[in-house]
Amino acid sequence: MSPSQQVLDEVLELEKTWNDKDTQQRLPIEHFWVKLQPWLASRGYMLRPRYHPEWIPSWRGTNNFSFSCEDGHRIRRSMLMDAIRIETGELVAIKRVYHYKLSQEFDIGKFFSNDVLASDPQNHCVPVQQILEVPTHLYNNVSLIVMPYLRCIDDPLFLTIGEAVEFFRQVIEGVQFMHKHNIAHRDCNYSNIMMDARELYPDGFHPIRTDLNPSYTRSAKHYTRTERPPKYYLTDFGLSHLYDPKDGPRIAEPIYGGDKSVPEYEGERYFEESDPFPVDIYTLGNMIKTEFLDNKYGFDFMDPLIADMRQDDPSKRPTIDVVVCRFDSIRRSLRISQLRSRIVSRDEIRGTGWFFDLIHFFRTLRFILLRIPPVPLV
Repeated sequence: MSPSQQVLDEVLELEKTWNDKDTQQRLPIEHFWVKLQPWLASRGYMLRPRYHPEWIPSWRGTNNFSFSCEDGHRIRRSMLMDAIRIETGELVAIKRVYHYKLSQEFDIGKFFSNDVLASDPQNHCVPVQQILEVPTHLYNNVSLIVMPYLRCIDDPLFLTIGEAVEFFRQVIEGVQFMHKHNIAHRDCNYSNIMMDARELYPDGFHPIRTDLNPSYTRSAKHYTRTERPPKYYLTDFGLSHLYDPKDGPRIAEPIYGGDKSVPEYEGERYFEESDPFPVDIYTLGNMIKTEFLDNKYGFDFMDPLIADMRQDDPSKRPTIDVVVCRFDSIRRSLRISQLRSRIVSRDEIRGTGWFFDLIHFFRTLRFILLRIPPVPLV
């Protein structure tokens, strides 16, 4: 029996053990985590009440709707679970990985998490805090990767050009660090770049309703990125690959990640092997273009560099070292007033700009009086 069939059979068998009333409240994808909850607690990780085997919905017998209750919110992706490290109270993410899908994800994650590389400030690869091997009496061929719980890069929103410039610097630096160690990420799209928001949210936040505090009782207090700069991380090494220079040219068969517009994957070129490192340059540049240049005003200074990073011919794209040098020159050329300026969305409702400008003016005045620099550096 293949590993994939074995996993499917186990999930189907597990679903048979749940009565209809319970199934109405939990989705099949959640049952995996419910079965693991007691074992995870014994290993030092506590899941939310919803995933305890003895859970009873808090809205049952009341006039409350499920979405208004903390335990009414399901996980968004079946392979990712939030948990609290019991010893420290830290919010973490636990990723489920089946052994037959491991590729080099484990090895690359552990490589960048060793003591030497983990302490390097240029390392922006999400750290692997622990790897748990699920006992075979629960599931066969399953491991769990424990990582920091990260937020989407635009939650909360970027407020100033300087905040975005620091984001560009960190992600470019992060790709350079990977390439320096002969590893191509191969999927540098928006969803695989996230941020550690612990500095922004010193009192924490709810893992699903991220606008609320951990106890789900009120809005989560947070600072701006200018006041408490976060660190950004490259995540998901499922498509990443480590290349040994002794093996000759770095080439690989095309493989689609989140960005489906990579030129060397289009038409007949899809059947040709290519260098994956220029693909990282393209996808990184395309992410900056689609998320910032196309949707927000004030980023014209990035146009020439991004255009070169998105060249159709991969041989004409700059290497990541050249990108770092050119971006550093761009960053140094920006005026302080430019860096402190408000980011204006291209779809901002007409007539509301004056209100946001007024808020921005007083916020910026406070930063100037407190001598908080316009570009927040980690």
